Amino acid sequence: MTKWRSIPGYEGIYEVSSFGDVKTLRLNRLCRPTKTRYGYLVVGLFKDRICRARLVHTLVALAFLGPKPFKHDVCHWNGIKTDNRLVNLRYATRKENEADKLRHGGKRLFRDDNPTATAKAARERIADLRRMGICLSNACAWVGVSRRAALKYPECRIGYQKRRSPIKTSGVFA
Repeated sequence: MTKWRSIPGYEGIYEVSSFGDVKTLRLNRLCRPTKTRYGYLVVGLFKDRICRARLVHTLVALAFLGPKPFKHDVCHWNGIKTDNRLVNLRYATRKENEADKLRHGGKRLFRDDNPTATAKAARERIADLRRMGICLSNACAWVGVSRRAALKYPECRIGYQKRRSPIKTSGVFA
């Protein structure tokens, strides 16, 4: 059964359900969420003629689980960013959230303790991918390094040729 609760800070204006739906009380209809570039659902909430974008999973957790504890994130149990049901949400530390991401097959957010070793490993991985014939842009995206940063190191520039501007002539041919 769907339970509806008022969104703290938006009491009497918006409500959120235990299934992750947000509705406006003024029009008595559901708000249509959009996806962020990171894959999370977000809705625009108006109050005092100001619209603020709010993540749906944060609204569900705030309404049903209470205020967020210090240094905690809202985590999805199953790793699906669009599954904003109450049974799928919990508060956890950033470290627990990162462990969940790895368990679900996601990318690691934090780097190793030694940034120099991490950078060296990234350069070596890019160089290996380049030797296998993968283009520089795809190799950089795979490793998680910008193309500009990779071009600083000669081992990453295997087979890379900088674009040359066309030769300009003065119009006189000798």
